[in-house]
Amino acid sequence: MKWTDYTTKETLEDNDELMILDKDANANKRTLMDKIWDYVVDKMTSAVVAKLTTTDKTVLGAINELNSNTILKSNGLRYYSDHVYSEEKTVRLTFDGHFAGILIVDQNKYTNIYAVGASSGIKQISIGNADSPQPSKSGNTISIPMRAWSSFILITNDNSVIKL
Repeated sequence: MKWTDYTTKETLEDNDELMILDKDANANKRTLMDKIWDYVVDKMTSAVVAKLTTTDKTVLGAINELNSNTILKSNGLRYYSDHVYSEEKTVRLTFDGHFAGILIVDQNKYTNIYAVGASSGIKQISIGNADSPQPSKSGNTISIPMRAWSSFILITNDNSVIKL
C-alpha cells in the first residue's frame, strides 16, 4: 500500500503507533507516540545547541537563564532583576562602560536603595535595615548578597550589564 493511501488522524494519543526506520537494523519498526515525546523532551533537556547565545546551551537551561536575567527596556532604560526563595546567594553583575543606575534590594521585607556608578561605586540612598548584607563593587563587577526571600531590581541606562 502506498503511503498516501493511508487515512490521516487529526488528534494524536500517547498510545498511537508510528512507523520508523531503524537505521541500525535497516528495518521498519513500530513505536509509540509517547516514546517520541520522551525522546523530544530528553533532547530539549540535554542536547547542546551551540548557536544559543546564552551561557547554558541546552534549550531548557537557556530558557531558565533568560528568565532569571530579566531585562526590560523602556526609553533607553534597562531593568535587571532576580529573586531568591529559601536559599541565600550572591548575585554578580558585570558592566562595561559609563555605568550608572539605581539598585533597589528587598531583603525579606526590608528595602534598601542605592545609587550605583562605574567610578562612584555604591552609595546608600535609603536603608530599611542596616543589618541587611550590603552590595559591593569591585572593578566592573557588582555583588549583591541576597538572604532567603529577597529580590532586587537594577535600573540603568547601560546596555552592557551581564549577570554572571
